[in-house]
Amino acid sequence: MGSVSWAQTITTIGTLGVLVLGVVGIQTYWITRALDRIDARLDRIEEKLDSFGERITRLEERVH
Repeated sequence: MGSVSWAQTITTIGTLGVLVLGVVGIQTYWITRALDRIDARLDRIEEKLDSFGERITRLEERVH
C-alpha cells in the first residue's frame, strides 16, 4: 500500500466539492422551474376566481 499525499487528498476533496456544487446547481435549476410552473398555475387560478367573483357581484346587484 502506498501513502496518499496531501496533494492527492486536496485534489480529491476539491473534485468532490465541484461535483456537489454541480448537483446542487442542477437541483436548484429544476426546483426553480417547478416553482415557476406552480406560480403560473396559481396566477391562472387567481384570474378564474376574480372572474367568478365579478360574476357573483353582478348577480348579487341584480337580486338586490
